[in-house]
Amino acid sequence: MKAKRVTVSFEYTNFDCLETMIERLKSELMEGKEYFEDIIKDVHGHKRYLQFMQEYKKTRNFVVKDDVITIKSNI
Repeated sequence: MKAKRVTVSFEYTNFDCLETMIERLKSELMEGKEYFEDIIKDVHGHKRYLQFMQEYKKTRNFVVKDDVITIKSNI
């Protein structure tokens, strides 16, 4: 199973601004960007900094079948 770790940095002052930042983050992630850094205008016209970075995270291989978790490992 592949997973990604996303490190995000941004600021917000109210929930409208938070929603704007999360929507932009979602949009950029769905485009497949690995790194993003920009100044975003919130709903009130204030400039806010948004930055994120994605990296693959090592995960254990496992399978869930009939509520049983089978972990695959090299021994």
